[in-house]
Amino acid sequence: GFSTTATVAASGIPPDQARLVGLSVTTTYLVAGGGTTLVAETTVTNGTQSRLHSNLTLGTYLQPGGSVNDVVVHYLRHGERSRARAHGTLWSTTEGWIAVASGNAGPALTIVSSDSHARMMCGDMGLLGVHPFISSEIDLVPGGTQTSTTYIAVARDLDEARAYRPLVGTALPMADA
Repeated sequence: GFSTTATVAASGIPPDQARLVGLSVTTTYLVAGGGTTLVAETTVTNGTQSRLHSNLTLGTYLQPGGSVNDVVVHYLRHGERSRARAHGTLWSTTEGWIAVASGNAGPALTIVSSDSHARMMCGDMGLLGVHPFISSEIDLVPGGTQTSTTYIAVARDLDEARAYRPLVGTALPMADA
């Protein structure tokens, strides 16, 4: 895997955004499951002098099989629901798991959040395909950190995509220091 870090520096920042100097976001990408699962672990560190209240959002466009044709989105909301692609914009709130499949056969792309309080939604953006996103609320005191983990997997089929549901609310194990 690899990591990338972005930190807000004082040089070149507009005066109205100076309060963000010291804010840092690090994302570590790991590949697991024989290359079928991407794990993105994101840590926000509040290096500013004031409390930080914001959102960290990961947005995706999924086109299983490289096409938006015959796409069905499956998600949890008081049980499993599914919806065929609709032309236009239609959003649904989910409970931590989304799978996007091409019809009822073939691979399914699934997204799971480790943050049990994250807001996950799947939007159908019509001609652009299904647009799942995860948004986690951030509320950090100066020096505080918050980490969330997102799993994005290519499952063989919808049944295998359902096997990722137990990861909802599960962070990666921490390595011993």
